[in-house]
Amino acid sequence: MVSPANTKKHENYNPLFEKLVIGTPQNSKERLIGMLAYSDYKEEKYQWKEQYRKANSVDMVPSEAVKAFLLAYHDGKLDKLRNDAEEMLYVFAEHYAEGVSKEASRQALNDALLKEIRTHNNRNYTGIRKRNASVVTQLEKSYDGWCGKQALKGL
Repeated sequence: MVSPANTKKHENYNPLFEKLVIGTPQNSKERLIGMLAYSDYKEEKYQWKEQYRKANSVDMVPSEAVKAFLLAYHDGKLDKLRNDAEEMLYVFAEHYAEGVSKEASRQALNDALLKEIRTHNNRNYTGIRKRNASVVTQLEKSYDGWCGKQALKGL
């Protein structure tokens, strides 16, 4: 990794990554927001460059034009990038939490329904077995193989 001191010696060096990301505590919400803000900046820069190329019919954007573009990224603009990124993060978290909540509710409902069905079936199964004990006994006697007796044990 190149140290920040070495990268800043370049005359066209852009310090936005350090301002948005490196200047935040590692493994923090602020760092994630800074990364999202930086990616928004990069997308804006890419779109601007593509528009510049098309409008001026050039393949390379002159460094003076890029410097002029970067002048728009003062502290107020960086704050807006951070705020937009934070909002995007919260919207994503909200949608994710809604999905998890719906799935948890669905799972809890399914668990409750299955428990109720099992309880109901166990009550009914015991009653049916008692009422039909003579039929079950006759069926058990008619099957002399191991497989048949095992299958009937489940009745």
